[in-house]
Amino acid sequence: MKNFKRKSLVLAMGLLGLGAVTGNAHAGAYTYTSSLVTAQLFNVTGVNGKGSAIDVSQFVPVTGLTAQDSSATSANLNSVPGVSADIQSSSGNSAQSFQTNPTPPGTAPAAENTFTQAGSGSWYSRADTNLTGSLITGLPSGPAPATSSNVSEINLTGNDIGSSGAHVDNNTGFVFSLVGSQQVFIDLSGITATRSFLTADAVVPPSITGSTSTWVVNVTDNVTHLNVFSWTANKNLNAADAIGGTELSDAINLNFGSSISSAGSDTGLISDSGAASAVTGLLLGGRSYTLLLTSTTSANSTNQNANVPEPSMMGLMGMGLLGLGATRLRRSKAV
Repeated sequence: MKNFKRKSLVLAMGLLGLGAVTGNAHAGAYTYTSSLVTAQLFNVTGVNGKGSAIDVSQFVPVTGLTAQDSSATSANLNSVPGVSADIQSSSGNSAQSFQTNPTPPGTAPAAENTFTQAGSGSWYSRADTNLTGSLITGLPSGPAPATSSNVSEINLTGNDIGSSGAHVDNNTGFVFSLVGSQQVFIDLSGITATRSFLTADAVVPPSITGSTSTWVVNVTDNVTHLNVFSWTANKNLNAADAIGGTELSDAINLNFGSSISSAGSDTGLISDSGAASAVTGLLLGGRSYTLLLTSTTSANSTNQNANVPEPSMMGLMGMGLLGLGATRLRRSKAV
């Protein structure tokens, strides 16, 4: 009997201790995707050669060169009411959207225009975007080149479903007419990164996490309303990848992502950098065109914890065993 009492007290104290420490033992789902793309337009020299930078003076009328920058961010956690979003119809600089758990008042998981990882320290969903510079020289929006940055990131440390931008769009472009017929050389460089993981105690299904990024440039004829040029860099040099033009180099994949659907799996941080270039077909002088570059990141994550006793239940079990031990002790003394 004495041995039983000792074991009961040891077990009770163990459960009380477990109840105290398991408050931080949560399954987790995490995903992150970020892209930074710098682009500029140049004249073509010789056969598909890169010439001088295209300047605003090459467009007529200059006052008809209409910028079409726009952007949007959105972030959502099912555990938090509402959706965080910012839409800008004439700017590429939407504010960071984010939601955190516990619900507000909360602190943003990262500072505005932070495109590196905020990490897995808290429970949140966030999206951010930024645009600086111009595609051509001589514009008041800033010197060339134009740099577009996007990020989507989610970290779930409890049961939840999160989305970071069903779309995070960063568009930059303009409506233009050239003085004379010519091709346009598009030169870009990019830096990309992505990572996704599920902790070992995540329940699969339904737990799953992943994020993606895309980038594309299009030129549309505003008279016929037909797309006359379309190109995206995918790190696979193929002249035909530029529809209506020619791909010249391709050392960066701007259409990428990561996803995990197995508990305990981690892609690790996958990063890349490189450059790419292409030329359009012949664009007619005096014709109205729209050039639009679109960069998008998106993320979605679902996390379900394993069914483990709650810390409070563990504590109650410990107290119960302590009470049982005390009762048995009093009865043994009474006999």
